[in-house]
Amino acid sequence: MLRFLYPSKLLILFVLLFSTAGFAQQVEISGQVKDDITKESLPFCKVVALNANDSIMQGGITDDKGFFRLPLSPGGYTIVISTYGYISDSLAIGVGREDNFLGVFRMKTNVVELGEMNVEASSRIDLLDREVQIITEELKVGATATKDVLDKIAGVSYDEYAGIIKIDNSANIMILVNGVEKNQEYIQNLEPERLLKVEITRDPGGRYGLEGYTAILNVVLRDDYKGSEFYIEEMQLIDINPERSRLDLFIMSLNLTYNYTKNNLNLYAGVWFARRNFLISSEAETNYNDGTTVFENAEWRTPNTEILEYDADYLLGFDYRINPKHMISFETDISALPFNTGETTFNYQTEIYSNDSLIDTYGFDTKTENNVFETYSTLFYIGEFNERNRLNVNFTFSSYKDTYSARTLQEFTYDRDETGVNKKKYTRFYAEYEHIFSSKTSLQIGYGNTWRELNNDFSILQTDIASGDVASISSDFTLSDMRHKLYSNFSWKMSPKWGIGIGMAAETSSPRAEGAQLNYLIYQPMFDLRYVAGKMLNFKLKYRTTSAYPTISETNPFLSQVNPRITSVGNPYLKPSTTHRFSLRINALQGMLALEPYTLYSNNRVAQVGELDANGIFNYHFENAELYQRSGAKLNFNKYFKISLMVQASFEVYYAKMRSTTRTNEFVDWNADVNLIYIFPKSEILLGLNYQRHQSKRINALGYNKGDINFWMLFYKQPLFKKRASIMVGYFLPIGSGANYNQDSRVDAPGFAMQTNVDVTAVKNMLILEFSFRFSKGKTVKKMEKNVDQESENGGGGLF
Repeated sequence: MLRFLYPSKLLILFVLLFSTAGFAQQVEISGQVKDDITKESLPFCKVVALNANDSIMQGGITDDKGFFRLPLSPGGYTIVISTYGYISDSLAIGVGREDNFLGVFRMKTNVVELGEMNVEASSRIDLLDREVQIITEELKVGATATKDVLDKIAGVSYDEYAGIIKIDNSANIMILVNGVEKNQEYIQNLEPERLLKVEITRDPGGRYGLEGYTAILNVVLRDDYKGSEFYIEEMQLIDINPERSRLDLFIMSLNLTYNYTKNNLNLYAGVWFARRNFLISSEAETNYNDGTTVFENAEWRTPNTEILEYDADYLLGFDYRINPKHMISFETDISALPFNTGETTFNYQTEIYSNDSLIDTYGFDTKTENNVFETYSTLFYIGEFNERNRLNVNFTFSSYKDTYSARTLQEFTYDRDETGVNKKKYTRFYAEYEHIFSSKTSLQIGYGNTWRELNNDFSILQTDIASGDVASISSDFTLSDMRHKLYSNFSWKMSPKWGIGIGMAAETSSPRAEGAQLNYLIYQPMFDLRYVAGKMLNFKLKYRTTSAYPTISETNPFLSQVNPRITSVGNPYLKPSTTHRFSLRINALQGMLALEPYTLYSNNRVAQVGELDANGIFNYHFENAELYQRSGAKLNFNKYFKISLMVQASFEVYYAKMRSTTRTNEFVDWNADVNLIYIFPKSEILLGLNYQRHQSKRINALGYNKGDINFWMLFYKQPLFKKRASIMVGYFLPIGSGANYNQDSRVDAPGFAMQTNVDVTAVKNMLILEFSFRFSKGKTVKKMEKNVDQESENGGGGLF
């Protein structure tokens, strides 16, 4: 236990030494910034202290309550305050040997700046640990829900097809509201007028790094908003291709959200229903080294694959501020209809050739059904004892149950029924404390505990069609795991140009399966070094480590039949994998352009491998691969032009490599997301073109697979009834350039090669219709204050 705590004790000692030694000759100059008319506090204003030569000696930003603090040595300075949409203010001061509160700065609105289509300037702030986008009026043009605003922020995109928010084309993100985890559908449907700012943290450390998230998106709401509102949204995705001589309703969803906000209480509830029905064609070709080729054809029954899913989610939650220093939040999410159901049917005509001679033909049909019941509940407590000390404690409980059945029929050979139940219980606890030593240094420490239990009941009943013989197999597999986590992050602004962040996370894991227990210890160091070259350019060097644990399908040791020639089995002795990532993020033109080259590697990533046995059966299983490597670069571009045109683009090109015990696999691929939107200023109508290429190769030990879809979409969106409602029509263009409509996968192993093709050309000529209406709207409450010039200063702002 002492060895486990030792790195964090050294880190705390390091922080205390540096935080006390660096400021012995300095005093703190502080103040508060407010709107001149409304008297509201103005957060995230830039504050700099200039010397007699107009050189920046110190800099900072105002916090959520408009306060700032600057540590300065004795002398003469000019304090300059600026923020988007306001006229800059300045004050000449003399600094002595005592702390000095300068009073309240009242900022006047800059009418000219607000009238221009320009969301760069000072509305976007790049900090050491995150990027901040102040929500301006321009970002809210044509927006009737929060997702419309988020879709205009650099690096953030809303996938209309999947209905999810992504950062840098990745959906593996955590979304927060005021620092608290929330249901994503609830966040998407919030009233845009409630938004204050959005914070984006890429490659997070601490508990989110331990959980493997690629980014954190924190939506910060205004605290002067109250009222009740009911929001309804309906979406349909329809295939209108005349060549298929029918209309297929691919997706139908209905979302209803209620929100009540008054004083210290925010109460919300939601119901979401969705039906998805896809009719597609899939084929496969398998080659063996003895000259045998197996074709699984779809021509005889097109489409030969049908996916039918019904989902329903029920949400209830509240946020309650006990007093200005303490808040609790609770949310529970239930997925049921009473069960979420899914049904997948495959029909193949199988042909087997030996040295180009047809030797066998048969039909092969599979039908899989799933019924899912899932609950997810979280409880948060946030204590802001003062502007320097903050405590976040949260607990999560999740329960998951999937009852499934699969029937496989190989013509003239066998009839196989497979049934089972997958169950998972999960608890998670975190206690996280943050202390701001000064405007230059801060420390975060935390402890986490997670427990999970996975259980799989499995039974097979197989009938030989020729003889009538029946064989049965049943089994029960349980895996439990207890993890303890300790982490600490320290940030230090060494000068106006240089900033550094360091951290360490450690996690113990004790999985138990089949009567045996294993013990693992994972270390995750992190490092940030930021250099501000000028107003238009800064660099951030980052090092991160992330971990991933095997899933129940990867650990379940029981044999499952994929088709007559392929089986799959899990490995309960897989080790957790650790991935190291180095990157350099270059932010130029105040965030309008960002370039991030990166490289990552792992020597124990969980991978699916396989080999061909003596009976011609290919057996999949899992191992920790010897090497996983990915190197590439990401590019983000976001620009508003005065001709009312917005251009937003995200690109990534990468090289991937994986080496296992069976082979080395490598390739180069890319993905992209581009939005061109023309805004009609008076009507706030949006006319746009969206290009999405997310169907890039995902490497595995034996080849690759593809998911997601590519498309070109032309869309028209118009707000109605004073932005209480909106209608959106999108048409997926039948364009092949830059878009692949084949979700293929490839497997290569000694003596075995398989190519699978899934035809998703139905994406072409699809029509998406979306209508939303907000039956009531809350309102912003203007707070008039008296004697504001006499307020005391109790806190400080963050760092550049």
